[in-house]
Amino acid sequence: MSQRTIDLNPELKRLRDEGFNVYMVGAYLVVDDVPYVGSDGTVKIGRLVTDLPLSGDLISGMGTHVVHFCGDYPCDQHGQPLVQLRHQSQNTELHPQLLVNHSFSSKPNGTNGYANYYDKIKSYVLKVSGPAKQLDPSYDARTFPPFLAAEEDSVFCYVDTASSRAGISALAARLAIPPE
Repeated sequence: MSQRTIDLNPELKRLRDEGFNVYMVGAYLVVDDVPYVGSDGTVKIGRLVTDLPLSGDLISGMGTHVVHFCGDYPCDQHGQPLVQLRHQSQNTELHPQLLVNHSFSSKPNGTNGYANYYDKIKSYVLKVSGPAKQLDPSYDARTFPPFLAAEEDSVFCYVDTASSRAGISALAARLAIPPE
């Protein structure tokens, strides 16, 4: 992810500073190292993905309250699916580097959505990883990984967020002209 984008957006910087493994793929915010309980009762590691509308390097609105998940469907500590999160389960290529398996829908009580991306990510991480933490308190999504300053090659001056809003990021990436 562009470290500049993280540094310029306090809610993303706060996630990184608190130890979450956050980065961008296309116009999606990705959170790696999220522990969850699989249907077999073992703790596994998954990935949360959400759209991230940007104007230049700055977040421009909240987008949807829905997040995507890479991994098996998360369960409670007894191996029962977390049905309160279920939105849909379908393998979807959001971007050539992002194949997601499920999407979750959960809004804060009495609201139309989350106030910011920090609250959204923290809420979903707690819901997905809570059962894993009950099984073993040492599991935590805050892994404090080193962050890389690798920038994505693009012909655009800004991250292409229009493709993710239209749901065509995978197609746009295939049509991209490779750098010489």
